[in-house]
Amino acid sequence: RTSTKPLEQATAAAEAAIEDLRRELNGQREQLRLQASTSEGALVSLRKELLALQSEEVSSISEHLHRSASELTRSIQEVSSSVESMGNCLRSELRREAERLGNELELERAQAEQRSGLQEVRGSVVLKRLEAMEARMENLRPSSRIAETASGAELEARVGAL
Repeated sequence: RTSTKPLEQATAAAEAAIEDLRRELNGQREQLRLQASTSEGALVSLRKELLALQSEEVSSISEHLHRSASELTRSIQEVSSSVESMGNCLRSELRREAERLGNELELERAQAEQRSGLQEVRGSVVLKRLEAMEARMENLRPSSRIAETASGAELEARVGAL
């Protein structure tokens, strides 16, 4: 029996050591399970925070886009209004300029017609004088010996004196 006792003691000691190891393993397993659960809870919490931040960011971006779109629309309307206003001003200015040029042309035409009319009147007066001189010359030729004998220069001088 003595020889089995140390073996039994060694077996009992080994079983006790194995039991201690099992308890330690179970403790570590439980500790790992708790850590996993805590980590999982932290992950869930982080996911919620991340989703909340993303939601806030999306809302902020959406709000910024809405403001920017409103400002852009307002700016486009202002530019369109300015362009339309400038177009109206230019059209009015062009109409006034066209009217001014038309008036100037009308005045120039009237002056040209007046000058032309005066030239016609002058021309008709000159024509009448020439006709009268020709008639006088005709009258002088048959009745006057001067016309037959006088030189051309003397005739011109006499006609010019008439």
